[in-house]
Amino acid sequence: MNAIDIIKFMGELGIRFRESEIDQVLFYFSKMIEDKRIVVTEDESGLHTVICFSIGDSIEFFWKKKQWAYAPHDPQGLLFYIEKLISKGWNRSMREYIQAHIQSLYPHLREAHGHRWARWGDRHVQFTDEQRRLGSCMK
Repeated sequence: MNAIDIIKFMGELGIRFRESEIDQVLFYFSKMIEDKRIVVTEDESGLHTVICFSIGDSIEFFWKKKQWAYAPHDPQGLLFYIEKLISKGWNRSMREYIQAHIQSLYPHLREAHGHRWARWGDRHVQFTDEQRRLGSCMK
């Protein structure tokens, strides 16, 4: 899998980019793949879900950065932040699979954060790790 595969997948889902963004999008996905900060699932027809994430001790920087800006992260941090979630469909079993995968790679994580888009704007979602449900923010 490479950045072009992800961009094609996003196109299949109807996600479009401005011409001026293409270089940034390619660079972003290439760096995230290089850093192993992408989780991918596939179904019989190809890609099903792509999640880009960052880890650190503060998520403020990640949610305030520009959409396609790449930023290094600290894999030893305690906070998990979902930068992008692109999926054909999202359900509980998919969330649990992704959660188990992330927790197997980073068992030290304590909180998960993300943003949910709505017609009235973005909203921050935070979940603590009291029940080890890091994936809850991906519902």
